[in-house]
Amino acid sequence: LKRGAKLQEHEIKLRQMQTRAKLTSSLAWLSKFVELDATRTTLLTPYTRHELRGEAIAVLVTPTAYASVYHHIYPTEPLDHTSFWPLIHGLARRGIYVLEGDETAVNDSMLKQRNPFSELAHLALLDGLMAAYVSSVVTVERVVKAVRNVSSSFNPSKDLPASLEGALLLWVQKVTQAVNEARQLAEAGPPRVAGGSAPRQRRHNRMSRAAKAEGEGVTVLEVTDIAGGLADGQCLAALLLCYAPREMGWKDFYF
Repeated sequence: LKRGAKLQEHEIKLRQMQTRAKLTSSLAWLSKFVELDATRTTLLTPYTRHELRGEAIAVLVTPTAYASVYHHIYPTEPLDHTSFWPLIHGLARRGIYVLEGDETAVNDSMLKQRNPFSELAHLALLDGLMAAYVSSVVTVERVVKAVRNVSSSFNPSKDLPASLEGALLLWVQKVTQAVNEARQLAEAGPPRVAGGSAPRQRRHNRMSRAAKAEGEGVTVLEVTDIAGGLADGQCLAALLLCYAPREMGWKDFYF
């Protein structure tokens, strides 16, 4: 019984840590859209060591910060900054429903509640806003262009995606493939890739040099579906290695 209780307690703490990590990263994204420096600083440091800061709760239980993102996505749509309902209804009109993990519909009262503060309700709204933002800035054409910049194996007649999700999956797969190729090039000899565009060559050469300089690396797994394949973080790490090498290097892979 004691072992079972400890295991349950561990699982609860793990879920709390995961929720806190997701909310922290989501608020960092939200901070990019707010105008006031004080609000931005609050969103970037939302937690003390043990709990959500009172200043962060005060910001989040009012719609203003969320409305900043919504207005950025839909600049011609007027908003009432005293209620969350325009945000919730506006997203729903576009097929994006603000639901907690158990499919409970999030409402204005839940989002304005201070004690207890509902982290899951606010995460649901943030997820909805992120989905709306992605739909507004990501197109199949843009993704295909990004794929061409990293992959020499893109075949328009065979690989051209029919949907946005398919395009994003193709992009993730091609980036992980490019990272794997860079690893193989580093192991095989001089970090050089033949053929393709100059930007693609520079990216491959840069990753190969980094892989060779840092020693042993890993082969990143390719994904077959976005929801399941990204769960372990390897492909997200590959994206960082490809596009933000100063943030993550080969030695940062621990899978």
